[in-house]
Amino acid sequence: MTTLHAKALVPGEIAYEPSFLEALTPALGNIEKYGIKVAVNAGASDTKGLADKVIEFVKAKDLNLKIAWIEGDDVIQHIKNSLQNEKKRFKNICTGETLGDWKFKDEIIGAQAYLGGLGIAKAFEEGADIVVAGRVSDASPVIGAAVWWHGWERHQLNELANAFVAGHLIECSNYVCGGNFTGFKNFGAKECIDIGYPIAEIGSKGQVIITKQKETGGIVTVDTCKAQLLYEIQGPWYYNSDVTAVLDQISFEHLDTNRVALKGVKAEAPPPTTKIGITAKGGYQAEVHCELCQVLNSSLNRRRQRSAT
Repeated sequence: MTTLHAKALVPGEIAYEPSFLEALTPALGNIEKYGIKVAVNAGASDTKGLADKVIEFVKAKDLNLKIAWIEGDDVIQHIKNSLQNEKKRFKNICTGETLGDWKFKDEIIGAQAYLGGLGIAKAFEEGADIVVAGRVSDASPVIGAAVWWHGWERHQLNELANAFVAGHLIECSNYVCGGNFTGFKNFGAKECIDIGYPIAEIGSKGQVIITKQKETGGIVTVDTCKAQLLYEIQGPWYYNSDVTAVLDQISFEHLDTNRVALKGVKAEAPPPTTKIGITAKGGYQAEVHCELCQVLNSSLNRRRQRSAT
């Protein structure tokens, strides 16, 4: 692996995800007390910087926790070399354009490969309690945790593929618990407020059950799992640096309230290449945030009607 040299985009600017520290710090005592393992891809463009801050907070609380960080995702020098080498031009498979044709090619400030989870598993195996990664794939922390816990080997593709899909299902906050579900209008008020976070139970043979935190809002159903499965995939072959998950026979089975089993995932070897995210100074992006208040408004209207009566 190469050494990570990514820097903040602006001198003095934090180049990792600082909100991770806000979530982690109150839990550090319980992480040590109960032997909890943590893997996170919040390192962004300064993984070592985030790891150093975690170490600082652990020392301040006088806790006995070992911290590891994953390097190797920074490939900006490889990208710059390819731009200067006509024989190694990256080609867009959709348009035929090359990276050299990109109008922002001279403004590239970062390039990171989407790594798998086996490095995370290795860190746990060597005694780490908290593993900080940069640009691993969103599902890779789940893969790494499952590989370490069950002692899987690299060649156990079926187990890896199921853990990969499990990671995809739970990686986007509370999406699989209804947070990204177009059928939310069928939910009651309880399911729409204080939506809980998902949990993937992964067995030694790769069996997967998706559930959620108890006594929280939201809901886990076959339909919410389908909606999240189809989010961010491009077809029946789902690629990761550790394995390719084949989804043409995938299905979900309702087991009980907020418990859904994953079925039918097949596996193939990982691709010989990996995805790279390239960041350049390309201008500005506008965002608009809209709050969905239909349930609350309906409840308010009913109260007003009762008051009027």
